[in-house]
Amino acid sequence: MAVSSVANGDSSFPKNVRPPIASYSPSMWGDIFTSFSLDDQVQENYAVAIEALKGEARSMLMAEGIQCFRQISGHKQQIQRNLSSDTKGLLSLYEAAHLRSHGEDILDKALAFTVHHLNTTVNQLESPLQDQDDSKNEQLLKLAKLDFNYLQNLYKKELSEHSRLVATHSILKTKLPYARDRVVECYIRGLDTTFMNSNTLISK
Repeated sequence: MAVSSVANGDSSFPKNVRPPIASYSPSMWGDIFTSFSLDDQVQENYAVAIEALKGEARSMLMAEGIQCFRQISGHKQQIQRNLSSDTKGLLSLYEAAHLRSHGEDILDKALAFTVHHLNTTVNQLESPLQDQDDSKNEQLLKLAKLDFNYLQNLYKKELSEHSRLVATHSILKTKLPYARDRVVECYIRGLDTTFMNSNTLISK
């Protein structure tokens, strides 16, 4: 009856009816932040001191790291010969070189060296690599493969359900023409926080 009254414009139906406002407990912080006043001079002093200390800290960190790589570069020819045939060693040096900061020429050279040799070994690698590792644990490897395939199928199943849901609800396209079709992207974003199997309903 109430629904028909609204549809027919019945003036007896109460207007501007609002749901009750939830009763939340007051903030534990009170008015600490609302009453805060920033002293610009103090803030500027902090900024100057920080910039000075950043330079000192940068020099200290670079000195430690560069000293290590200088020792390595002292045996440059021998290391290059050894690393050029050591894929794992190249990969480790490649990852370490990414920790460099601006102005670290030694690490820049290390990165260029590893990138060059890693690119030359790409075509020599056979997939899957884990099967070629003599130290592999057969049971763990089997479990990893099964778990990977299981999750892939689960994700594809859920994506299929989402895609069908969007396809069967044309209102999403007619009423929300400005919304992008990003079903897969939204699903993957949800997996960042709800990737466990027990969180299937949450990810939906």
